[in-house]
Parts: sequence; structure tokens; C-alpha cells
Amino acid sequence: MTSALIDVRNNIFDGSIVLIKGILAANVTEGYNDIGGAQGNAAYSAEGSATEPSSNMINVNPLYVNASATPPDFHLSAGSSLIYAGEPGLTTNNDIGAY
Repeated sequence: MTSALIDVRNNIFDGSIVLIKGILAANVTEGYNDIGGAQGNAAYSAEGSATEPSSNMINVNPLYVNASATPPDFHLSAGSSLIYAGEPGLTTNNDIGAY
């Protein structure tokens, strides 16, 4: 177990398993994330706890501009519920998944 600090905020984990392990729970700042995104939530665990912060959004489709383009455009479309849903003051636009 390490005492390193980890900050996991304002992210989109699209179809991912979120596993935070090997870090002291008191040293993890986590929240304001979209866990699952458009593809769905496979799993979440922070040091063995499946309890997610209430600021997280679960399985919310980010409404990317065009994720299937080459190269993909992962900006958020105007109707995305992730706009202004991030940690206030963490980024200039307060979006989850600030691009």
C-alpha cells in the first residue's frame, strides 16, 4: 500500500472497469466522473469499496461530437448532460471529460 496521492476527477470511463488499488483510501480524491459512459459500467472499486461518490454519474451517454470519425472527435455535443457537471473550478469549463 502506497501513501502516494491520486486525483481522479472530471473523467469519462466509457465502458471501462474502474479499479483504484494499492493506494491508501484517505489519499484518493475521486468524483465528478462518468462511470460507464455510452458503453455501460462494467465495475467500480476503490480499495475494495464499491461505493461511488454521489457526484459521479453512472452510464451517462456523453454525446460525443463524433466518436466514430477518423480521428475521433470526443468533444461533447451541446446537449450533453456532462457539460457543467464537473468539479467546479477544476477546469476552465467545469465539464466532465474536459477535452
